[in-house]
Amino acid sequence: MNDVHLFPARELPRPGPVVTEDGQLENFIEKIIDERKVGRGKRYLVCWVGFGEEDNEWIAWRDLEDCEALDVWEKERSQR
Repeated sequence: MNDVHLFPARELPRPGPVVTEDGQLENFIEKIIDERKVGRGKRYLVCWVGFGEEDNEWIAWRDLEDCEALDVWEKERSQR
């Protein structure tokens, strides 16, 4: 892992968001690393491509409805 404090010149730029046809900004999800129930729904802890652990974010299920990372997460959970 690169230590940006020791080697600041080696810090890679973060990838920018993708602009969809309808003008929405989207980032790519590397993987889902956790889930929790919130009310009647669920939230998933998302790890973004090109971002560090400090940028992980809880995202509601409805915002991940057609997401490949969610499909992978659910498949892995069902095999446990």
